Amino acid sequence: AGWHPAHRLSAPTWIAAAIGLVALGLRLVALDRIPTIFSGNEAGVGLSALEFVRGTRSNLFDLGWWSFPSLYFYLQSWPLRLLGASVFGIRFSSSLIGALTVVATYAYARRAFGRATGLLSAAFLAFSGFHIHFSRLGLNNIWESLLAVLLAGGLVYAWKTPDPRRFLIPGLVLGLAQYFYVGGRMFLVLVPVWVILACSDRRHPM
Repeated sequence: AGWHPAHRLSAPTWIAAAIGLVALGLRLVALDRIPTIFSGNEAGVGLSALEFVRGTRSNLFDLGWWSFPSLYFYLQSWPLRLLGASVFGIRFSSSLIGALTVVATYAYARRAFGRATGLLSAAFLAFSGFHIHFSRLGLNNIWESLLAVLLAGGLVYAWKTPDPRRFLIPGLVLGLAQYFYVGGRMFLVLVPVWVILACSDRRHPM
């Protein structure tokens, strides 16, 4: 009811959405068979997620498999509830997060560097073999790529907006990143570096 012609999505946005759907397809096709080896790490993640499904674990803030925070295992439990305790169910969330990262990359790069760069960045990531591989593993590694893009996008958005409350967005992402893979700890160092570089040339924030 609140839709207005001025809110119509532009052609590049539709193209980015199409790239996101292609990226999702590349990350979902034959997901239960490729990679062919279902690793012990994926199995360990699945067992911790199943504890939430079976009710033997309920605390989102304690530690699960390999001393990782349990929040990830709780999120991982929902595909298992809906799709069953299967290889596809364990890997599904990673494929979804990988595809969302492609769309988020477009949104970030477009705002920071322009539409052409946004589309090229999204297309490159959508077809990146390295990113596709980790998007097809039932592990928490791939979440770092989404959180990194959201953090960078949030910083650019806040930096270009006069309201300092906008910095709550990257702050929340920075805190949330600590509940996933250990790579999120690097963000605690990268954010101050980003601010220093942005302050050196406020006209062109990173």
